[in-house]
Amino acid sequence: MAAMQLFMSGQLNFLRQQHTPCSLSVATRSAWGTQQLGRRVAVSLRPQKAGAVVVALCGELGSGKTQFVKGFARGLGVRERIVSPTFILMRVFLLPHTAAFRRLVHIDEYRIRRPHELKELGWNALTADRRTVVILEWAENVKRILPYPHLRIGLSLTGEKEREVVIEEKTRNSNIEIRNNI
Repeated sequence: MAAMQLFMSGQLNFLRQQHTPCSLSVATRSAWGTQQLGRRVAVSLRPQKAGAVVVALCGELGSGKTQFVKGFARGLGVRERIVSPTFILMRVFLLPHTAAFRRLVHIDEYRIRRPHELKELGWNALTADRRTVVILEWAENVKRILPYPHLRIGLSLTGEKEREVVIEEKTRNSNIEIRNNI
């Protein structure tokens, strides 16, 4: 519970539009817990002054990236079924008019190996709109093209159902670490 208080108190700065980067490590014990963390991160986001909010998910196959996206999308108001867009590469969800953002763009980078392939999907236009949230699975495949600042969320399995989720604000400066467990 202490980790979620960091979101609500504004200590995870990217979520509250401040400029000092930080990092947070959270343990989840189930797919549901990973979804709930995703939902809480999404609810805490605010539009940036310029450009889209970009959330970069990294982790091995089965580490919980899609589970995180399911909760994240729910937190933004998406009611559609969330599946990883591995073969179609990208899905766009229009968000409720009451939301701070207009759309969520879910991109799966598993089959994309070079940044120019992402540009062919309209990357520059997507990241220019401050009312858009872009969440990428397998973001490590295109890390050179990610804008600053962005959130990097690393997921790793630590047990049969347990995961460690490290949320980092990536800026051009170094990161400050904050560690808590749920």
